[in-house]
Amino acid sequence: MFSDTPVEATVEIGANNECLLPIPVTTSLSLPSTPGHLTSMRLLNSYPVRACPESVCCYQQNIFVGLKGSVDRISESGQVQPNFLTVDGYCSSLKVWNDKLYLLVCDNENTCKVQEHSISGKLIKSWNTSIGYIDFNKHSVVDGKIIIPDPTNKRLVVYNRAGRPIKHIPCPWVTGDCIAMAIVGDSTLVVSIRNEQMVLRINIDNGEVIWKTEHIIRCPLGVVCLKNRFVLVHSQDTEPSIHILALGTGKRKQLEEQQE
Repeated sequence: MFSDTPVEATVEIGANNECLLPIPVTTSLSLPSTPGHLTSMRLLNSYPVRACPESVCCYQQNIFVGLKGSVDRISESGQVQPNFLTVDGYCSSLKVWNDKLYLLVCDNENTCKVQEHSISGKLIKSWNTSIGYIDFNKHSVVDGKIIIPDPTNKRLVVYNRAGRPIKHIPCPWVTGDCIAMAIVGDSTLVVSIRNEQMVLRINIDNGEVIWKTEHIIRCPLGVVCLKNRFVLVHSQDTEPSIHILALGTGKRKQLEEQQE
């Protein structure tokens, strides 16, 4: 079902609670439709794209796939639209906020920029970050603020939409590459960090670490929140896998434990 080749990618929840994994094509995996219960996962569909995907995002029945040099769009019917929009570099991460696409693009000149596009793909603005090249790291957008990991300085940097840094959040575990984030509400982030083999939840208002995993999660590549109860972590050690954590505590959950 899965590729054995490690892929630096992320994980996303689809419109119908599918778990979307680029490994190495954008793959939709089902989650049970019963609210609050996770009992099994099975392959639903796979969509071939032009190159190894870097990131994936679902919005209004469309799946956007970040690639080297472009973003592909997959419609609700499964039709793949190559080169929905083009970028100069790797689309390491993409998020949707307020009907706009926000891309984190890294090029070959060791620079990293944020691009804001309309949902139809039109470029609205683009600006360079102060962080430099951040290999395979992801960003998040909350309330018009763009949050990007800065592993060199072990912190998260918060930018406004004009590209001005407005806050630095120290976090000693933010190191290396493949740092992914998921927004929880308006004030906290769940962050997976491959270099540290861990996941943590942090308050972006005051920098408080609410929890961090006590067990090792080998090679975490992406993280997403489900139903405001669970954290799904996509990892790839010897094979791709999904770890299920309790959102409130970070404790590992087993599928059979969800039956209440």
